[in-house]
Amino acid sequence: MDTIEITQPLELLSTTSSFLNTFYNTIIFDMAGPMNNPVPELKFEMKAPIPVESIPATPSKTGIKLRINFKNSTIRVINPKKRDADDLDEDTQDGLAAFKAAGISAARIEGYTKDELDVALTLASMKDGPPARKRVKSTPAPSSQKMRIPDAESDGRDATESVGAGADGIILKATQATRKQRIVDPTHPADALMILATSKAGFDIYDSDAESVAGDVSTSVSTKPELFRNVTWGPAANDTSNDAAFPTEPSFDQFVPGRWERLPDGTIRDQKHKLIVRLTSKDGRKMLFKNPPPKDWNDQKAITCLNKRVSQQIRRNTAVRFRLEVESYVHEERVWINEHLTNGKPGNGWKAFVEEFNEQFAGEMLEGCEGVRPTRTHSSLTKEVERFGKEFYAQGKVPVLKEGKQGKSKAE
Repeated sequence: MDTIEITQPLELLSTTSSFLNTFYNTIIFDMAGPMNNPVPELKFEMKAPIPVESIPATPSKTGIKLRINFKNSTIRVINPKKRDADDLDEDTQDGLAAFKAAGISAARIEGYTKDELDVALTLASMKDGPPARKRVKSTPAPSSQKMRIPDAESDGRDATESVGAGADGIILKATQATRKQRIVDPTHPADALMILATSKAGFDIYDSDAESVAGDVSTSVSTKPELFRNVTWGPAANDTSNDAAFPTEPSFDQFVPGRWERLPDGTIRDQKHKLIVRLTSKDGRKMLFKNPPPKDWNDQKAITCLNKRVSQQIRRNTAVRFRLEVESYVHEERVWINEHLTNGKPGNGWKAFVEEFNEQFAGEMLEGCEGVRPTRTHSSLTKEVERFGKEFYAQGKVPVLKEGKQGKSKAE
């Protein structure tokens, strides 16, 4: 669902739009009259996939319906009473001219009040509209490309993890969202609203507001104790009463920078919960690990240490193994790469090449692929070109993987 109708006072419009435009390409704002007229309040219910519900109201004759399309950067002001654009006052004409010059078009101006149109202009000029959710048309790959074969290198940040059990009993963790998608930005109005509406983990784990315990974290807990807080753990951090909380195959979604993480269903969660790791070891013992919190949740070094530590705790005591599998480049992506190389090298340098590639594919859906395409790093793209450069890209050919023969390719 890409469109939702909202009835609310004008003064709430900008804040609500910042929240909603994270989820929708098009939003219809149905305003029931001037600011001084009573209108129903907007009720927020943070639940996915539709995070907002409103109490409907019948628009008054002086009301206005705004159709804002962030994807196409257009605005329509709709009302039964029509007016010609020549009737606009000078200030409003200047405003329209300004955002037209910026590449935003006023598709239609009908029935407006000055205040309402000012709000419309402000909304249409917003720079933080949602990413496009267009489906990119796929070019059918040759019949020889029947299966996904993982890349030879590991992107780390761009990696998605596969699900399944190998012949040796290894269990692989599934993560539906990319690292970038999981990061919550508290400075963004949409994320800030969600944080306010979400319960923090309580002091039963540890009291976040309390002073840290004197002294550094033990080096037996972390090789970089200076990055972590020494806290007094609460009762929940020592609770071993629930057998179901100690799985033999524990899952672990890696920490991301920031106190909060976005879940695949669009909600957010306090990462403080993940500091306590409970598992049942291979020999049947209940084990509980208390991982000290970072002094700074945005410190990437601390986050990396946490991820390594938790992965190690699980790996050493269970049969679970975490193996990052980077998404293979698919046929459409390799065609693009080949078309944008000159003698096997980017014509405008690697930085521009990486940016243009991600602009074309990152976050998009390709037919035949599960989920959106990942954002690629400089390292990932250079390794792709190096891997197939001499035999294929340098000769203007597109590599195509043969079924069942990883790393073996034929030219197209």
